[in-house]
Amino acid sequence: MRKICILGLGKTGLSAIEFFNQDQLYIYDDNPQLLSYFLDHYKVKKFNYEEVDLLFVSPGVPNNKIKKHEVITWAENTGVKITSDIEVFQKENQNAKFVGITGTNGKSTTTALVGTILKRLNSLKVEVCGNIGVPILTRPKAELYVMELSSYQLDLLPEVKLDVAVCLNVTPDHLNCYIDIYDYARSKGRIFTDTSVNIISADYEICERIAPKNSIRFSREKIVDGGISIVDSVLHVGDCKYNIPKHQSLLGKYNAENIAATVAICVNLGVAIDDILQGIESFKGLPHRMEVVHIDSGRNVTYINDSKATNSASAKAAFDGMVGKKFIWIAGGLCKDDGIESLREFFHLIEKAYLIGSSCNDFYNVLTKYGVAAEKSYTLEAALKSVREHRDTTILFSPAAASIDQWRNFEERGDFFRNNCS
Repeated sequence: MRKICILGLGKTGLSAIEFFNQDQLYIYDDNPQLLSYFLDHYKVKKFNYEEVDLLFVSPGVPNNKIKKHEVITWAENTGVKITSDIEVFQKENQNAKFVGITGTNGKSTTTALVGTILKRLNSLKVEVCGNIGVPILTRPKAELYVMELSSYQLDLLPEVKLDVAVCLNVTPDHLNCYIDIYDYARSKGRIFTDTSVNIISADYEICERIAPKNSIRFSREKIVDGGISIVDSVLHVGDCKYNIPKHQSLLGKYNAENIAATVAICVNLGVAIDDILQGIESFKGLPHRMEVVHIDSGRNVTYINDSKATNSASAKAAFDGMVGKKFIWIAGGLCKDDGIESLREFFHLIEKAYLIGSSCNDFYNVLTKYGVAAEKSYTLEAALKSVREHRDTTILFSPAAASIDQWRNFEERGDFFRNNCS
C-alpha cells in the first residue's frame, strides 16, 4: 500500500481521494475548515511532513517561480515524487488520444465547442474534462479526451504528451504568480513539449515566441496561408469559404478566435467541414459565459451572466459580443491585471456602471475619468437592487475581475446573479 499526500482539496483533490482509495492517504489544505471536513468524512490522515511515496498536487496550488507551496518545496528537497491528475490519468489511458487546449481566454468555450462537435459524430467515444470544471480522474474510458489546461496544470507536468496541442492567446493574467508575461507565456508554451499537431494563434506576437516552427496557425484578423481564418464573419479553410452559424454565446471577434481554433482542431482530427458547422450551430454555450439568464418582459430588460470574465481581456470579449448595443454594466471583484483602462474603446456603450468588490474604487475612478456614469454598490446584491430602476436595456454582469474577494469561485458568483436577477 502506497502512502500518498493529496495537496489541495477542491474538485481535483476530492477526485484524487476517490481514485487512490486503496492507498494510505494523507491530505493537506491551507483552509482549516475544509481540511477538518475531509478528515471527518473520509478515511484519510492529516499530512504533517511524514514520509510519503507520492505527492499529488491539485492545479490551484501555487507551484511557480513567484509562489510555491511549502509542501511542494518540502517534496522537492526530500526527493518525493510530485504528480498531478493529468499525468496520472494519461499513464492509466495510454491508448487514448488527448487534445490539450490552453490560453488566457476562450479555452473553456473552445474546449466545450470541440467536445460538442466530436460527440455528434457518434463514431468516437469522447470526454471533455480538465480545467473546464470536470476533474479528469472522474472521467470514464474514452477514445479521445478534450482537455482544457491552465498554466498551473501545465506547470505540474514533467512532460506534456498530446496528440493535438493548442494555444489560443496569451494576455496579461496571473502576473502575481509569474515573473512577467513572458514567464507566464513560457508556462503556456509547455503544451507543445511532445505533440503530434501544434496549433497556435497568428494574432499574438508572444504566441509566435512559444510556438514550434511547424505549427498550424489560425487567425481572426487576417487570411493565414495554409491555416484557418475568420475574417468579416467568413470562415476560410484553404481556398474554400463558409458562412458561420451565429447565436448569442458565440458573437464577436473573440469568439471568432475560438471558432477558428475549433475548426483547426477538428479538421486535423479528420472531421468534415459540414459536420463542424452543424456542431457549431448546435452549441448551447457555457454557464457563466454570456449566458442569458432572465428576460423581464415588463421592463424590457435582458440579464446576461458573464461571471467567467475574471480579467479585462475576457470582459472585452463580452463587450465585443454585445454588437454595439448600449448596456448597464455590473463589474468588479479582485483585479488580476492592469484594470479596465484597456476597455475604454467600449465606454461609450455603458449607460451606467454598478461596481462591486475590492476593485470598486479603482474601477470607479477610471470610469468617471472618462465621463461614464458609475455607482459604488460594493456588493452584487446591492447592484442587483439598483439596476431594477432601469428599463429597455441589457444588464451585463461581466466583472473583469476575479471572484475570490467575496466568493469561493466565479461559479458561485454567477449562480447568485442568476438566482437573484428576476
